[in-house]
Formats: sequence, C-alpha cells, structure tokens
Amino acid sequence: MPDNHGLILRVFNSKVEIVTDDEGLRKKAKKLLNIYWSDPRDKTKLMSVYLGRGNFFPIGFLDEFQKKAKKKNIEFSIESHIVSTARRHNFVFKSPVEPMDHQRAALEACKLHSTGIISSPTASGKSLMMGLITAEKSTTTLILTPSESIREGLAIQFREWFGSKTVSTTVPTKPYVPQRRSEGFEGNDNLEPDPDPFAFIFKAKPVTLNKFEKFKIQREKSILKKLESGKWFKPITILCWQSLRQLPKEYVKAVGCILIDECHTASAKDIRDLLFEADAAEFRYGLSATPWRDQPHLLKLMQSAIGSSIIFDYKPEDAIEDEIIAKPNLNIIQADFPTKFMKNVKDYRSIIDYGVIRNIARNRQIVKKAIELYDDNHQVFVAIDEIGHFQGKENESGIIEDNDYCLKRLFEESGQKVIFISGNDSTAEKNRKISELKESSVGFILVGTMAVGIGTDIPGIDKVIFASTGKSSIRFIQRIGRGMRTDGDNSKVLEVFDFMDRWNPYAKKYSIERIKTFSKYFKGCKVYGF
Repeated sequence: MPDNHGLILRVFNSKVEIVTDDEGLRKKAKKLLNIYWSDPRDKTKLMSVYLGRGNFFPIGFLDEFQKKAKKKNIEFSIESHIVSTARRHNFVFKSPVEPMDHQRAALEACKLHSTGIISSPTASGKSLMMGLITAEKSTTTLILTPSESIREGLAIQFREWFGSKTVSTTVPTKPYVPQRRSEGFEGNDNLEPDPDPFAFIFKAKPVTLNKFEKFKIQREKSILKKLESGKWFKPITILCWQSLRQLPKEYVKAVGCILIDECHTASAKDIRDLLFEADAAEFRYGLSATPWRDQPHLLKLMQSAIGSSIIFDYKPEDAIEDEIIAKPNLNIIQADFPTKFMKNVKDYRSIIDYGVIRNIARNRQIVKKAIELYDDNHQVFVAIDEIGHFQGKENESGIIEDNDYCLKRLFEESGQKVIFISGNDSTAEKNRKISELKESSVGFILVGTMAVGIGTDIPGIDKVIFASTGKSSIRFIQRIGRGMRTDGDNSKVLEVFDFMDRWNPYAKKYSIERIKTFSKYFKGCKVYGF
C-alpha cells in the first residue's frame, strides 16, 4: 500500500473500504460506524451496534458516514471502484396494464439513484413498480418478500410479464459434496466430508470409484462452475427473506439487482449481512407503504444495506387525490370498561389480557358494530393481534378453559357467521378462505390477526375495525391498508373504527398515538368522535 496518511473511502458495489496508514485516524473513522439508541426498557441505558467488518462497512451507510466525518472534522476523499460484473439480460417486459404516472416517476427515480427506498401507499401498485425496475436494470435480480403468499402472488405476475422460464421462486442448494472413507484405519466405515472434494479424481489411488461415481462428481463440478458464473440461476428469483441464510454464496455474488418488498418487515440484520456479501449488486431498492421502524436502530441497520435516502415518496394525500386509493375516515368509539380495575396497571401484558382480550364489554361493542355494518351489506375486517382474542386464551397445557369473553363465542351467540384467518392456517387454507371472501356477492365479516396484513389482497373491504391496542404506527397503517383498494370505485370512502381505551392511562395514551398517526399519515382525512 502506498504511503497515505489521509483517509480514503474506496467505494465498491456492496461495501466501502476505509484506507489509511494512520492507525489513529483509522480508529477515529471506525468509531463513526457505531450507532446508538436508548434501551426501550430503560431510557437511561444507551445501547449500540457496530456496522463494520474489519476495514469495511455497508455501502448504504456511506451518506451517514460522510455527515459524521464532516461533523468531526475528519477529512477524506472518495475513490469509486463500482463496476458492473453481474450478467445482463435482454428482458421482454409485457404488462397488460399501462403504468400510471406515479409508477413512471418511481422508475425515473431509480434511473437517477442506484440505491434507496421507494415509499408508496398500500394498493398503489408497487408490484408493477418492481416489474418496471427489473426490466430497466436488465440484470440478474433477486426480489425478497415477507411471506409465501406474497411471493407466490408476485411470481404469477412476473411470469406473466417476463415469461415463465425467466422467473423462479427457488434457488439450488449448495452443490453436492462427495464424501470418502476416513483414511488410516482399515475397515473404518465412517464417512467424512472431503476438504477438497474434487481433487482426489486426479490422485493416484485415494479411493476406488466406479463409473457412476466418476460421472456424478464430474456433473457436480459442472454445477459448481455454473454456480460461480451465475449461469445456473434464472434471471429473476423471488424468495421470502426468511430463506436468506440458505442462499448459496455463489448466487449472492451473482445478483446484480436486489428489490426488497415491504422492506420495513424484513430482518434488518439478515438483509444487512446479505447485501454486504452481494459484491455484484450495483442496484438495491426497498419498497414500502411505511418505510420506517418503530425501533430506530433497526431502521439504521436496514438503511446501512439499502441506503438511507427515500428516492421516491408518493404521499397518501396525493394518491387519494389521484383516486389511486380510497379516502379513509377515522371513527372513534369510547371503549367500555373491563370488569377488572385497570387504572393503576402499568404492565403491558396485563393491559392486553384484561383490558382488551378478556374485556367482554369491549368485545360486545366490537361484535355489535361489525354486525351493524354487515347488515348494511358492507365487507367488514376486524383486525386483532392475538388468536386468543378470537377463540380464547390457552393455559400452559394448551387448553382453552374459559372463552365466554372471546369474539368467536359472542359472534356465535348472535348467530353471525364470520371467517377467521390467523398464522395457524396453512397457505392452502388461507388461500381457500380468501377465495371464499372474493367470491362473496354480499357482505362478510372477516376477523384476522397479522396474517391478514402486509400484501394480503382481499377486494371489497370497505369497513375496518381496529379491535386491538398498542401504538405501533406501522401495524396500524398496514391494517388500514387492507381496505385502501378502490376496487374500480374511484369515489370509495373507507370507514375505520378504533377505540378510545379510557380505562387505563397507558391504553388511553396508545389510542391517542394511533389518532396522531392517522392524522399525520392521511393528511386532510377526518377524525370523528375525538
């Protein structure tokens, strides 16, 4: 390395290298890679995480690093070593739908920026945005989704747009590693992995191989070469981000473009680790209707991989004005008090269990409102957080001893049929229930946990009852999003019902926070009853 007492930042596709001969300057630079936040359980305690690996840090943290370095008066220069090494493809993109103005604008933003976040409301057509970006970049593309149902739905669309032979929802596992008998002990039948599995083909007599074994090894050598060249994979791969750790490193290094759908849901650490190793990934984008995190350090981790800049922001009020999504109104219902005195309770678990789930008076309000809306021929979605809220809480043995308070019992007492979807449903069962809802020609009542959340497409929902509590802005907005689709009715108004839980100061605070979230996100939309 040439003598260099200044600080140089060598920028590669996936990472940035800190280069300097001055060890003191190197330590100062590495300190900038720490991010800090307050412990949610103890605000006086400071927590931190280090973003670097050796002398490298993720490319997405470059802008933040530069700001920190300038603030600390650390002078630096930047050397670009970004090269396009991923395979190029001649994609033929055939969409039966003409892109809308905001989708074209998102594509233009991606032409100007190689990394960043695209913010666009639920039901505004982010799938087509990803298709346009994929066609524009024309390189080996990996798309990450939060669930199997979203993955399969997106795969159907991409196969329609790009052709079935271009799109895959799986990647090959690591190549077969031949094994041989341990040496040194006559008659030892134990098998162990060979550290150089292909080398012994060319040795004199390490083992005796028949023709089939020789053919199998030669075939696996061919697979390995294809893996390393990127030719073994289809040009477009759509996966759930939960399977990231199973990806062969050869595939990760062959990807040129990474798209993260609903990026606010993905494991920040897994995404950061993946993109750190994606040496050829010149383009990386996250898409979400709620591109933030309730925990700031997770947002920083995610941004370090994707980039901290929101390169395109299609605001909900603009989408409403353009008649892309329905206009929501928020209606506040004063929640009835639980039988247990809750005013002085601070424990969040107790607030949930006794103030919400076992609060039979509040649950009766939920059921009454849902049936009233159903009787007026509306499609109603009742959003809950826990299965126990619908069917009753289980004891330590997994047995439901008391369920007189639960929504299921109260709906049954009213003679009202409902459809319940939860995380316990298999993908096939969930799809069957959703198909039943789609085929309904009259109103329905759907009760769902977070399984009826991000990316779940159920046309027709025009009333949403938020039956839980908590102040998570992401969860609240995403639940409202289930009814944001216009379904061809550009004048559609979505009515949202939420509860003011006045029986506990903390629960009341959560209710007020949700109202603030609604007013901030859906600017200009009305709030009634508050």
